[in-house]
Amino acid sequence: MAIQNGRTTAPAYVNKLPQGAQYALVPLLTVGDEVPLLQGTFGSFTTSDTDKFAFTGIPDGLGIYETATGYYVFVSHELGSSIKSDFSTTVTGQITGARVSLFQFDKDWKVIGGKNLIEKAIDSTGTELGKITFTT
Repeated sequence: MAIQNGRTTAPAYVNKLPQGAQYALVPLLTVGDEVPLLQGTFGSFTTSDTDKFAFTGIPDGLGIYETATGYYVFVSHELGSSIKSDFSTTVTGQITGARVSLFQFDKDWKVIGGKNLIEKAIDSTGTELGKITFTT
């Protein structure tokens, strides 16, 4: 699929609303969509002009955090420990197993960008156990 005007071009999976419904279903992202890679720190992200981040399967759990300017959506992906998924078509390497992605949306629910949420592991003493790396 593809992103156009900040949203996926894929049709909604749910397509029948109750008669007289006062709302509409608007697909935001689907598996295979690629968005600009978010860089920087939470609250002050910028987007890469060249690198993308792929929305991978299988989205399982969602969390939403609202700010004055938009929304952050946390997505857990239900992937087995041996399943590999490409980071994107612009970033080499794969991520093995489950992961949590972060996607940023504006107030109109148009996607701004996304990233792998966990980039390094730190234990309870504050010792860095290592950065999350991608296998090629």
